[in-house]
Amino acid sequence: MTFSINYCEHAIVGNYFQPLNSISNIFYILAAVLLYYFYKKSKIKDAKSKIFLSLIVLIGVCSFLFHLYKNQATFFFDVLPIGIFFISYVYFLIVNISENKKAGLYWTIIFLLIMGFGFIITKSISENNLINEAQGYILTLLFFAGVIAYTYAKRISISKKLTIIFILFLLALIFRQIDLLLCNYIKTGTHFIWHLLSSITMYYSIKVLYK
Repeated sequence: MTFSINYCEHAIVGNYFQPLNSISNIFYILAAVLLYYFYKKSKIKDAKSKIFLSLIVLIGVCSFLFHLYKNQATFFFDVLPIGIFFISYVYFLIVNISENKKAGLYWTIIFLLIMGFGFIITKSISENNLINEAQGYILTLLFFAGVIAYTYAKRISISKKLTIIFILFLLALIFRQIDLLLCNYIKTGTHFIWHLLSSITMYYSIKVLYK
């Protein structure tokens, strides 16, 4: 089976090892460490805090393994904790905004339906690999934009912080997607910047849930 996801760094160091893309996953571990000290300082010990701390560590470790040795198995375990992170964050964010667990569950189901239908529609109408390969992130951004619009409409104080998260994640995604486009100019590519910015986004987004 042909594995189609490629990165600039492959052109330099071969098929199975990307030093910068691998090592830059340390940013997720650093984000987890900072989050741990934030929890400790704020005396936070709820289940939500443990879930997100574990997920950030898993994202860093699984992404490291994927960039160390790229195949179908490591790819699956690379995207799995990211998907769980998104689903968990949607649930806890909606609960935070609405103060209603049923609303959190309801909108998480809607999010999953949007993702599912979005994948089907995008695959059927687009042959652009840059779009298809990032469709999960794009759909998440669009859903998040809707949540932000709602918070502004209802004048909920969290709106400005969510806007910052949206901008950070958008920038991270841009650097992720332009990686192959800039190979002729930046030999290492820009995927490592995705690791940096997305780890910052995750750290800040979790802190927002407690502010």
